[in-house]
Amino acid sequence: HKQISKKKKEGIKVLFVQELSNLQLLHYAKKRGIPRELIIEMTSEVHFELYGKRYYAIGLQNRRGGYELRNAFYKASSSPKSYSYFQQDGNGLIITEGLFDYLSLALLDPELFFTHDHIILNSLSFIQEIIKHFDAYPDSILLFLDNDPAGDRMTSYLLEHFAQAIDLRYRFYPYKDFNEKLCHVQRENTL
Repeated sequence: HKQISKKKKEGIKVLFVQELSNLQLLHYAKKRGIPRELIIEMTSEVHFELYGKRYYAIGLQNRRGGYELRNAFYKASSSPKSYSYFQQDGNGLIITEGLFDYLSLALLDPELFFTHDHIILNSLSFIQEIIKHFDAYPDSILLFLDNDPAGDRMTSYLLEHFAQAIDLRYRFYPYKDFNEKLCHVQRENTL
């Protein structure tokens, strides 16, 4: 009788979190159109281990304590995975898909950004989990999901099921998302 051993699947192990100061990460954020002050204020620098090697990334904490991790070469998340929810006693709720769309909105429409609560999905798979928050927003839930087939399906679903949902993706059309629009606008302004 042979004993079968299963190697434990190694995941991301967060080592420590600090204020964002790494020049490579700041340069990456700048390439994505996000200025130093904003990225430092809204995110952290997360050092982590994966398969015995150490890495670092820009991190946005989710509501369960895990992190969405981004650097120029890597896009992942640490466990536990979830969406990010930021309440600021806003007039309504804004839903974006990812970290850089969230930060791009702060630059492209600061008045809207700073007067609303925010959910960053981090993955469309969390849509059923976020719906429980919708009752707290009877007036408006502003949808800024990506202009792609998955974003189209999710936007259609939310519009069909929630009268207060408003599709605002036209604000970054013809671009895929807010970050793509921001990068384009910034390139145009430097010509």
